[in-house]
Amino acid sequence: MPTGFEAELRLALQEMQDLNETTVTHLVVGMSPTAAYRLVPLAVSRLMRRRPKLTVRLVEAGKPMLMADLLAGATDMFIAMKNPSEVLPGIVITDLFSDEFVLMVRAGHPLTALSPPLGPKALGGFGWVLPDIGGILRMRFDEWLQREGVPLAGNVISTASISATKALALTSDRIAAGPVHAFERELREGSLARLGGTWSTMQREFSLYRRAQAEDPPIVVLFLSMLRELLREIPSLQPLKSPIGPSS
Repeated sequence: MPTGFEAELRLALQEMQDLNETTVTHLVVGMSPTAAYRLVPLAVSRLMRRRPKLTVRLVEAGKPMLMADLLAGATDMFIAMKNPSEVLPGIVITDLFSDEFVLMVRAGHPLTALSPPLGPKALGGFGWVLPDIGGILRMRFDEWLQREGVPLAGNVISTASISATKALALTSDRIAAGPVHAFERELREGSLARLGGTWSTMQREFSLYRRAQAEDPPIVVLFLSMLRELLREIPSLQPLKSPIGPSS
């Protein structure tokens, strides 16, 4: 049976914990479409289990819009593909992970009957599903196509939607290009097949962007720890060497 003092102490400690948990009640996280597909939702789910009183808003957009929102104070942070040449005063950039961009077709596609490795010319004559026009990823992919000598027919559908890319690849003879982690289940189960060829692989790096300040709020530090845990658990996402932390 706790004494009156012990009961008061427990109550005081509980009140302090409740106060700490409610100091920040709202968190806004921006994300590019591919980051939105798996990593960010999983990290937010874990965060909410630790801070059930927290309200989280997820904003999915292209990087220019995400950056504008961050600078305006409309978001607390965002995750998007890294541009190695970017210099952003007042912004802390934390390298997170890299993933591989792959070419895929449906099970039973004519290309799956050919003996690997395929040459670039084998891809000619098929329609494509590619990243949306105007984004960094599409520009890098177009450069990759030109460098590797991969023929691109005029029959191209451009989209930023992972779900649309999957649906188009699964129901047609189009070649789909996308991040391997977003199609992990379909590739594992065999409904989609990865094309192996003589072309080089294409790696993308993702970073977390947030405004520079003397010290990150505790909720931001906790969210970063959720990301760190997940990057150890998702095989298709390769953690980058730079540490994840408030001063990285």
